[in-house]
Amino acid sequence: MFGKYLRKEHGFWRIKAENNQVCYCKHSPQYGGIYAYIEPGVNGVQIVTNGFTEFFNDFAKLGDFLSRIEAISEKNYNGLVRSLHLATASRSLRVMSL
Repeated sequence: MFGKYLRKEHGFWRIKAENNQVCYCKHSPQYGGIYAYIEPGVNGVQIVTNGFTEFFNDFAKLGDFLSRIEAISEKNYNGLVRSLHLATASRSLRVMSL
């Protein structure tokens, strides 16, 4: 059930995993990768992202967690892009002769 939820609601796709686990992943330039591991016979999903692991057995908490990761990373990514653009524009203006 968690696999279908991840695919339909959050855009994950299934990839090959070691042993008998089922693995889903989602990648983006904003937040890197989010990996979801589902053990057969265990009611829940283990989410691995940015070097930490979290286990969920409730769809609502899982959805909130994934939405929060996407919102925070989008905010950080937009700030990074803005600052890189500002640095490039500033460098170009300093080089121009008046």
